[in-house]
Amino acid sequence: CNNQPCEDITDWRVLQCAQVRSNVKGDTFKPSWNISSSDQCSLFCESKSYPQAYRYRQAVRDGTRCSPLADDRCVAGRCMHVGCGGVLDTPRRVDSCGVCGGDNSTCSIITDTIFLTRPYRKGSYDNLYVLPIGASRILIREVLASEGVFLALQHYTNGTQYISSNKYNTVPRAKHAKAVGSNITYGNYPRLPEFIKIDGPITEKLVVEMFVKHRRLLDRSRDKVGLQYSFSMPVGYTETRYEWKLQNRGRCSVTCGRGRAVM
Repeated sequence: CNNQPCEDITDWRVLQCAQVRSNVKGDTFKPSWNISSSDQCSLFCESKSYPQAYRYRQAVRDGTRCSPLADDRCVAGRCMHVGCGGVLDTPRRVDSCGVCGGDNSTCSIITDTIFLTRPYRKGSYDNLYVLPIGASRILIREVLASEGVFLALQHYTNGTQYISSNKYNTVPRAKHAKAVGSNITYGNYPRLPEFIKIDGPITEKLVVEMFVKHRRLLDRSRDKVGLQYSFSMPVGYTETRYEWKLQNRGRCSVTCGRGRAVM
């Protein structure tokens, strides 16, 4: 197998579905992941006009990923594990620290879940988490697939948006970018949890954001809308956490009219 990096990092399954022809003028097709694991190496697509998954090919082309988050590849219609160095069916795996055959002892693994419980404004971006410089093997994903709430990613200092909606509030199904010294992969497939995957190590801080397309109350007990994140850092790294604490309110700066008070 040729395991040299490709210049074009577009999702190959997306390209195969885009080649499906429709009887409806202007119709387009995208991959469907609402399938069983036994069918993950078949080409299932759904059209823009009729969002129902259909098998358009018994087997995807060799080298297509078995799933959006896995490095395993389909070969002759069968999903094969990709181990260290891009070798197929080797028992040696890359651990969470990026070490071939490692035991996760050469790095610190940071992982947590953030549940979104307060109301957010429609069409707004809210900061959720700041990824530190040096973070590697980053994975950010929804706990469960949700509608109307989308992940976004921007540069901590200059505000450059790497993953975001456009002016029409539409969010891409998939996107690949190269920034802050790393490859960034975004996936937003029907009925699957949305995710952002970054190889790392990143050379600049990144801000993980949430974009609300439809106004709603994110209730932990009802909707279970949450965000899981995990990444690795050099041994000895400790995460600094902050939280808001309500103090006694200070005096207002004016006795009448609009002023300021310290909370």
